[in-house]
Amino acid sequence: MAADNYLLAPATGRLLGIYAAAPKGSLFINGPADSDLPGVAAHLLGLIYGDDRSRAGQVYGLEKYAIESIRELLGRLARTRFNPRLPRLIVIEDCDRLEPAAQNALLKGLEEPPPGSHFLLTSSRPWEVLPTIISRCQPIRMRKPLKEDLFALFPLEPPEDLEQAYWATDGWPKAMEAYLNQPDSRIRKEIALAKKFLQADSAGRMKLLFAKGAPTEKDELAAFLAELLGGLWRTTRASLLLAAGKGDWQKADLWRKRFLAVNALKEDLDDRLNNRIVMLNLGLRF
Repeated sequence: MAADNYLLAPATGRLLGIYAAAPKGSLFINGPADSDLPGVAAHLLGLIYGDDRSRAGQVYGLEKYAIESIRELLGRLARTRFNPRLPRLIVIEDCDRLEPAAQNALLKGLEEPPPGSHFLLTSSRPWEVLPTIISRCQPIRMRKPLKEDLFALFPLEPPEDLEQAYWATDGWPKAMEAYLNQPDSRIRKEIALAKKFLQADSAGRMKLLFAKGAPTEKDELAAFLAELLGGLWRTTRASLLLAAGKGDWQKADLWRKRFLAVNALKEDLDDRLNNRIVMLNLGLRF
C-alpha cells in the first residue's frame, strides 16, 4: 500500500504521523506477528522520505543479528557523511533476535547515537528485548484498525467469509488479506495443520505428533509446534467467537476451554519449556 492509504488504527496512524513530521529520538514498535511490522516500518519510511531519491543513502539495516553486525553498522555510520536535511534511520526488524551481546552493543548506540541518526526497532517478542533498550525509545504498541474500515478493503467478499477471516487473523489487515487471497500463505498452512489435528481422534493426534517422520531436530520441532499452535490458536479463537455470536453457549464453552489450553501451551513454548514436554501436553490436553 502507498504511504497515504496504509490501513492503521487511528491512534497508531496519528503517532506515526507525528514522528514522521519531525523525527526525534528512536522508536520501538511492537505488536503480534500478524500486525505486519515490516509493512509498518516501510510505511513510516515512506511518510518521512516520500519519493526522495536520496532516501537509499539514509536508511540502514542489519543482515545478521550478531554483535559484529551492530559494531560494523555503528562504525560505518560514524564514518559516513549524512545529509542534515534528512534524518538517518537505522531499521532493525525483529530486534528480539539480536544476541545478548549484540543487544548490549545496540544499547550503547541508542545512548550515544551517531550524528543525525535515529533507530527504528520492531519486535513481535518484546519480552526478549532488554528493558533498557525499550526505555531508550519511544514505544508504539500496534493496535488493530476499526472493523468497518478493514471490511471496506474487501468489498467483494461474502460477509460470512469476512467474519471468519476476521476472527482467524485477529483483525490484522495483512494477515486477513493473506487468509482470503493466498491459499499457500503461512496462515492457511497453520489452519490446515490445526484442522488435521482437531479432526483426528486421540490416537491420530498422538501419531501426528510422534509418528515416524515427525520433526525431531530441536529447531524443526520448535517450528512445527509454533505452526501447529498458531493454527490451533486461530481456529479455537475463531470458533469460540463465532459460536458465542450465534448464542450457542454450549459449543462456545467447549471452544473456550480449548482456546485457554492452547494459550497455556503457547506460553510454555515462549518460555522455552522443553519442546517434547510441550508436545506431550498438547497430545494429552485435546
